[in-house]
Amino acid sequence: MYNEGGDDMRKVPVFTIEDIKKMEQDTLSKQKLNQIELIQRAGQKLFETVNQENMVSKKDKIIGLIGKGHNGTDLLWLLKHLFDDGYDVYYSLLFDSTTNDIQNSLLKMLDSSRLVSKKAYLNQISSYDVIFDGILGTGFKGDIDNSLKEIMCQTNQFKNHMISIDIPSGVDASSGIAAQCALKADQTLIIGGYKVGNLLNDAKDYHGKPYVIDIGLEDVTSHLHYIIASHNDIKVERLHHTHKYHYGNIGVISGQKHMFGASVLASHAALRSGAGLVTLYIKGQYPHDLFSVFPEIIMDTYAFKHQLLRKIKSKQIIIYGQGAKQKKTDTLLRKLIRLNQMMVIDASAIYGFKRLIKESNNHKPIILTPHIKEFSTFAGVDLSFAKKKAIDILRQENFKHLYVILKGPTTLIKIGQDIYFVQAGHPGMATAGSGDVLAGMVGAYVLQYGIEKGLIKAVLTHGKAGDLAKHLFGEEAMIASDLIEALKHVNTSSKHI
Repeated sequence: MYNEGGDDMRKVPVFTIEDIKKMEQDTLSKQKLNQIELIQRAGQKLFETVNQENMVSKKDKIIGLIGKGHNGTDLLWLLKHLFDDGYDVYYSLLFDSTTNDIQNSLLKMLDSSRLVSKKAYLNQISSYDVIFDGILGTGFKGDIDNSLKEIMCQTNQFKNHMISIDIPSGVDASSGIAAQCALKADQTLIIGGYKVGNLLNDAKDYHGKPYVIDIGLEDVTSHLHYIIASHNDIKVERLHHTHKYHYGNIGVISGQKHMFGASVLASHAALRSGAGLVTLYIKGQYPHDLFSVFPEIIMDTYAFKHQLLRKIKSKQIIIYGQGAKQKKTDTLLRKLIRLNQMMVIDASAIYGFKRLIKESNNHKPIILTPHIKEFSTFAGVDLSFAKKKAIDILRQENFKHLYVILKGPTTLIKIGQDIYFVQAGHPGMATAGSGDVLAGMVGAYVLQYGIEKGLIKAVLTHGKAGDLAKHLFGEEAMIASDLIEALKHVNTSSKHI
């Protein structure tokens, strides 16, 4: 039981490309602007941000790589402002001709002596201190055209400071998937608001530091949200007149004997995340030496499914799947679902749940915690399609009643019709058992904080524990149990954090 405060989760909207197009059209209509005036506004805001953040200096030799789309046009305005303000600015047109009247008008305003041919640029790349990227924009999909690929590949080979406009060229703005030779930015100036592709899949490896530039676009309702809260922003005060059953009574079901460690990790993580009581159910005999290592975990055994079902029905939430066999038909899972208890379904059990979706309608909350491969198999699509269309898949009818944590470099959390984007952790967490730790944390936090805050806090805290484990053990050396060790510190004022 807690003394709970208000809404302490900081979040900003994320938009699809269709949302952005509508926002731009609504802005032109409602604010009585023409296209040139909106582009001028974007160019001015870009210039202000570049100056305020000291991204360039007047000692720098600057070049802008101009494509024939909107990003190239926005960049032309920015370069004009920089040139007028005394910066050493050059530009290169990476197209043969354009039918864009606005671009043609802008080009007439620029000093033609500052125009650098594509051939000259390739020979002089190393001479530029800062490169502004306005080659490809939100309309890019698929592969980079051969006429641009050489330029972009060679640009990546040098260590010039790279600043991309809206999204790094070669990154798909609807999915975040990067094509071969996509530009790697040090900073990205995101115009109007986060797009899906600014956050998902390869985005973290290509964007550098992102800056969102508000150009006064009209709002649209978005059910996509980027969480910018810290794990400690979601907290509640425990009341004194409470006992262990107020903080979660959890049942974890162990899988195959040779993968027994997975369920131990989940159980231990649940306790370290504040659960009041955790029971680990083991088929057959359990290793007795484990009791001395983990005395806080209650270990109970069963021989037959009906015995397990009778014992576990008193639990507030069931965590299942760690170390389980991958089965198309999981008879134990079917029986567990019929108990109608809150569940966290993880790992191999997700495959078995695919055939049980209809049976889980009107069920107490069911939380799936797949990685992208498990998600693609569950959704019945290939892996590449799942990466490109994860948002659309999560909005399908089959997922309507489910809560989902889709683990990745940016984790997606589906809660009702809302999808939350959480960037937490690092590649060192791609290690066996890391997901088992998260499953245990999810079970504990959901019971303490409720579904929405509990799921988000679990992902944020899991990432923070990963950051501390990296600090203590190194990204390559850390293992899943180090995350649990780190949980002892992440909610304190430890100087290591």
